[in-house]
Amino acid sequence: MAKQEKPHPYPPGLPSSFCYLPWVQFGTTVGGFPRLCANTPSLRDESGERLQVSCSLGVDEVWNGEQMKAIRRQMISGQLPEICRRCSDMESSGLESKRLKMIHLKPEWAGDPKDLLRETGEDGHLQAGPRSFNLRLGNVCNLKCVMCRPDFSSKWQGDFTRLFTEGLAIPPSAAEHLGFPGEGKQGDHRWYEESRVFEFLKSSLPSTKQFYFSGGEPMMTKLHGDLIDHCLETGHCRHIHLMYDTNGLFINEDWLRKWERFETVDIHLSVDGVGPKYEYIRYPGKWEQLNQVARLLSQWQAPGATVRILVTQQLLNALDGDEILSWYLDVFGSDADVRYQIVWNLVEWPECLTSHLAAPSIKEKAWHKMEELVRSIKVNWPEEAGEFKNSAQAFLLRDLQRRWHYAFEKKQEINEGLREFVQYLNALDQIRGTDWQSTFPELAALIQAEL
Repeated sequence: MAKQEKPHPYPPGLPSSFCYLPWVQFGTTVGGFPRLCANTPSLRDESGERLQVSCSLGVDEVWNGEQMKAIRRQMISGQLPEICRRCSDMESSGLESKRLKMIHLKPEWAGDPKDLLRETGEDGHLQAGPRSFNLRLGNVCNLKCVMCRPDFSSKWQGDFTRLFTEGLAIPPSAAEHLGFPGEGKQGDHRWYEESRVFEFLKSSLPSTKQFYFSGGEPMMTKLHGDLIDHCLETGHCRHIHLMYDTNGLFINEDWLRKWERFETVDIHLSVDGVGPKYEYIRYPGKWEQLNQVARLLSQWQAPGATVRILVTQQLLNALDGDEILSWYLDVFGSDADVRYQIVWNLVEWPECLTSHLAAPSIKEKAWHKMEELVRSIKVNWPEEAGEFKNSAQAFLLRDLQRRWHYAFEKKQEINEGLREFVQYLNALDQIRGTDWQSTFPELAALIQAEL
């Protein structure tokens, strides 16, 4: 396997545990629970109860609540809070975490970090409100992806009911995953329809720099459409950056025309496989439709637009990284600025789907295919004096290799895990009429040999 390379050096003059987000961004879960970002659990009050945005708790009250102030104080002192464990784990593995990536990118909308620190009171209070809103707009969705659950996709509810009422055997980790959040505080998947939320967002537009929409499928919600239209009508679109996590199936030319009027737009398009493999993982999405959307985006000439392909790494597509990357290069071209335009995220839950379960034979096959592709890419992206002509091209390949190391490095009980993987997919196939073994024959053969 290729040797891991260290990410960019940490910039001087900042606390070693600084992260932009507690100073600039307000985020929520699908149920309206505030959180720092998608990698952290939701915030809690002094009694340990999860906070929830509602008619009785406003965004402004959370923003300078006790936990947010404590997080800022802790980061200033040089410590990453416990809720930031995922970034800590990635950094200890030599990866560029979300925290570090944002520091190195220095997004214009986030402001100067030293100014943010100077504006912070000794108790962690911040006079300015959030300039970015990372909003998970409920669980309304048109897909029921294999690795998803009802909490994130309303489309999943029917399959969830059948799995638990038709006596189908599923692994404990899958049952816990599908049933989350269990008996705890459930949240409200339509929290964003509370009028106080919309009014706060509208009143904050003069100082808002970014909206980051995810879901569910954010483009299916009324608040999203209404907020975009209001930004266009008031002219605030000119100073606002947009970012989306989307399956992309609602993107059309009308949306491109609207987005062009914003300062920038960054589309994260979910693609976890090519052809039938996409349709299996992103069920019941259609590859032809997704491919058409991707090619529409590849021809988009808006100067402020970025399109990133978001790949969710899991055992199902462990052998398909080369296919996905080849498709990406075919659609978007090797001459594009690819530095951050393909992103590899890792399935952590349920355990029975994670790439950590890959047996040595699967890992070796995956690495062999990926290294073959990397070698072929380097032929077309020649190095001069040991460096790629395009530093973005070099970053793409090195980042990919680091992330594949991370995807395979954790150790689990492989044989038992593979049995649970097969058990879960067989149960899904039974209620969906799909067949994972015929869709992923190479993977199925390696797993069968292991078992």
